[in-house]
Amino acid sequence: MHSIPPHKRIAARFKDYNRDMKDVWTSYNFIEFYTKIIREKVKDGAISQFDQESLSGRSKTIHKKSVMHTYGVADHIAKK
Repeated sequence: MHSIPPHKRIAARFKDYNRDMKDVWTSYNFIEFYTKIIREKVKDGAISQFDQESLSGRSKTIHKKSVMHTYGVADHIAKK
């Protein structure tokens, strides 16, 4: 059925899995590091809150989020 020996297929799959796990770990650390900075800077007023485009209706209304909402979003992302 397969011309590639099973041990080589397993090794190739593990290599792909290992690369994916390292990518997830790097992404997690990046997000955790920068959301801490974002939370601090939003709380201190060093950076402004974000604007969010509405998903409802035909008009693309922009909702200016509060500082607390922005902080909460960053906190939620860091915890999840």
